[in-house]
Amino acid sequence: MYPVSDAFKNSMKLPVKELSAEIITENKTIKSTEDLRSFKISAESGLLKTSIRKLEVDLIGDGKVRA
Repeated sequence: MYPVSDAFKNSMKLPVKELSAEIITENKTIKSTEDLRSFKISAESGLLKTSIRKLEVDLIGDGKVRA
């Protein structure tokens, strides 16, 4: 578990939460204030097996990212 501050714990109890994100690839930056609608990070692993993490991104528009 990650240690978090009391202020963070209190803000997580509030009814409305807003996150911002920025995805940086080789020469492109996708920001939540622009083209990024939502994102989901998931992980899959098993006992004595390789762990795999996956990032799913939902973009606004046609999915083409402006560089």
